[in-house]
Amino acid sequence: MPNALERETEFTGRVLLPWLQQWVRDLKHPGLYVRGDGGPSVSPVVWNNIQMFPDLAIVEGTSKYIALEVKLISEIDSGGSFTKAVGQTVLYGQMGYERSLGIIFDLRSAAVSPHLARMAQQLDISPSSSIHYFRPSTSGSDW
Repeated sequence: MPNALERETEFTGRVLLPWLQQWVRDLKHPGLYVRGDGGPSVSPVVWNNIQMFPDLAIVEGTSKYIALEVKLISEIDSGGSFTKAVGQTVLYGQMGYERSLGIIFDLRSAAVSPHLARMAQQLDISPSSSIHYFRPSTSGSDW
């Protein structure tokens, strides 16, 4: 779970990178490895001379399997952060990755409400791209 003042790159390197690296190791597929925040750098995806870098990627040689875009949604520009995550996720799926995932953690205080249960939602954008949205439970301790 993200800490209150933690940035996306810090959270990704602290939590998601080690988890994904272990998952890939458990596959026991030589040559498959994880790149991204907190680890080896990711190659950019370039569209119309605009470079974008997935936060995490699973690759093997020149084969691009999975790109992950991580967003921590805060009180400031929540709509902009959300739409950026969707756009980047779509482009990664269209520009070379077999699968792309947007992972969104909603840290806004408005996302936590006694009327809303803990929530994880999936939004399938295309056959190769999806968004996974998480907000904390009302206790603030679980996701």
